[in-house]
Amino acid sequence: MCHSTAISCSWRRKFRQILGDMPPEDAQAVNIAMLLLLQHISDSVKGKIDFLLLLLGTWLSAGLALIALVGVLPVLLLYREARTDRYRAITNVHDPHNCFISPGIALLPGKRFFQKLRVPNLAEPPKITYLKIERQCRQVFKGDQDRSSTGWVNFANILRAYCISSESGGELAVHRSESFLPVHRTWILLLGIIDRYANRPDYGLFRNEGKEEEMDDFGRKPLCGLSGFMAYNPPTSHEDIQRLNGSICFRMHSTPHMNYMEEFTGIDVMPFRTLLLLYLGYIPRGDHDVYFIGLEEQTPHEQDPRVREYYGRNDHFSTDDFYRRNDSNVTSAWQIVLDKENLIAYNHERIFREMGIVPPKVYRLERVGYASGRSFDDREYYALEQDEYINRTDIYCILRSILNLGSSSQSFLYNKHARNEKALVERIFVPQDPADFSIRLKNLLHLSTQIMDHLNIGNKPVLLEAIIALTEICQKPLVPWSRELLKRCYELDLLLRQYCKANCFAMQAISILYMLDKDFRSLYVCPEEQITHKGALVLNPTTKTVEIAPPDLEISHANQELISRFLFDFGIVFPDWPGQMSTELEEVHSQANILEVRYPEAVMACLHGHVVMAMWNMVLPANDFSTFYTKLDRLVHISAQTEPRNVTNLEEILAARYYGRRDSSA
Repeated sequence: MCHSTAISCSWRRKFRQILGDMPPEDAQAVNIAMLLLLQHISDSVKGKIDFLLLLLGTWLSAGLALIALVGVLPVLLLYREARTDRYRAITNVHDPHNCFISPGIALLPGKRFFQKLRVPNLAEPPKITYLKIERQCRQVFKGDQDRSSTGWVNFANILRAYCISSESGGELAVHRSESFLPVHRTWILLLGIIDRYANRPDYGLFRNEGKEEEMDDFGRKPLCGLSGFMAYNPPTSHEDIQRLNGSICFRMHSTPHMNYMEEFTGIDVMPFRTLLLLYLGYIPRGDHDVYFIGLEEQTPHEQDPRVREYYGRNDHFSTDDFYRRNDSNVTSAWQIVLDKENLIAYNHERIFREMGIVPPKVYRLERVGYASGRSFDDREYYALEQDEYINRTDIYCILRSILNLGSSSQSFLYNKHARNEKALVERIFVPQDPADFSIRLKNLLHLSTQIMDHLNIGNKPVLLEAIIALTEICQKPLVPWSRELLKRCYELDLLLRQYCKANCFAMQAISILYMLDKDFRSLYVCPEEQITHKGALVLNPTTKTVEIAPPDLEISHANQELISRFLFDFGIVFPDWPGQMSTELEEVHSQANILEVRYPEAVMACLHGHVVMAMWNMVLPANDFSTFYTKLDRLVHISAQTEPRNVTNLEEILAARYYGRRDSSA
């Protein structure tokens, strides 16, 4: 106000000097005009100043608002992100190595963001063509802190520890703040077979290894293996409404256990393809063929009783449903039949197809029924039980495949495919009297120590030590399944193959006779002082016989003073015998095709046959894992939880808590 007054006064003085002696009336009029002009100029300047101030305030407010927006909006977005199910699910993942989930950036107290996922893509079946298991667990599980509390992380880490490669680029599934790893069911099959998952009495642990309390959460008969526990979580009512399938709960064993597996030899000596065939119930016969000595599920037409109407018109009929038939007027015999159409069970064919395996050619051991009164030559058929026989040459071929198969220090899964009776493999290997089986083994072990000095082999102390170790185990009370007994049998099996040439044809022929023929077996399982037949064995492919000669008797083709004679068709059991005649055994000069096996070597061959029988007596049943696997969909999800879900028990606990609060309040 003072400033505008000063301006008007200065202008008045200037106008007065200009106007000079102008009459007062004119001067007053000009003065009024000037005052109006000055007022207009003052108002214009004031308006511009107000406009500038308003513009400046507007931009200042916009800048402050922008600054506030930049500072608050990210926090708001991060806060909203932290409340999503996916964020919670990923945050709850315990990845000790940050192998699958990166650490991210800490932007809020206690919360990390921008975590990158590097999850393996297990949605496709594994490539087992070049699969080789190498347990390098110490590189992955270095300490207790490396064991994750997230189930699927441990599953993926086990694949890394076993050197099983998988593609990257997988995605996690999230449901109710829990993460799930989608996997093709064949990955579950892969781990279940190589780690021998079954209802194991030892929980998959090694000797003197303590059980963890959490193992009881999996029930009385858990599905467990060398690497941990598996359980199927059925969908809850909420998941069932959303048509979500159940999940798999996986709990890994302790880190010391996983590291000890790296030192435990003999686990992965069998190729995975062989383990898979055994799991399905096949016995490998070379590289491309297999034997099937079990029973598959019957087709509808086989269940029709009219199939056997021709029974009255024919002397024999082939039927697998003898397992359901109780007819005392029928005599049955087993014999190998080549399936020309190579029909394989649908579930087996699906597994072969998913894993990229060419289905093998199947030789089936079928059961053939004959009318009552049919007699069988003991030289051609072997009596399994009353009114039940098996072709000797056929079973010899199967036993030879079993001897070539070898074994594992942790056994393997084998599906016997038996329904209402004992499987054929049980009738061959499982003794009717376990005590008698153990006594025979003790006598054979004792006999082996007595003839050790007469063996022409190297490194006798190592072999003798293994025999003594197995003898000590046999002195303990009988148990149906023993980890220590299996380990000792496996070690002795390796030494017999290495030093006693147990894999050569002649030694295998003796092992086969011992495994099946009771009369031949009785010549070697008695105490040493009761054994009177210590002569050499004469193997004659021409006459198809194995003969026992008296001790110190010259063997010749004209010699008829042989104590015992057993039929053995070498040409069928060993089709490549002529081209690979064993050079370790002494050849009889009078006849080039005759081989002599001295008494000490024959004892070791019998011992090898008994050890193989003992190991097959301890194979793990595949039924438990097979039942678990068949209920899985093509794509399954491994849960982050390491404890199985039991909805029934959970509801009981919640109900008990509810009624407990009501009782206390009353």
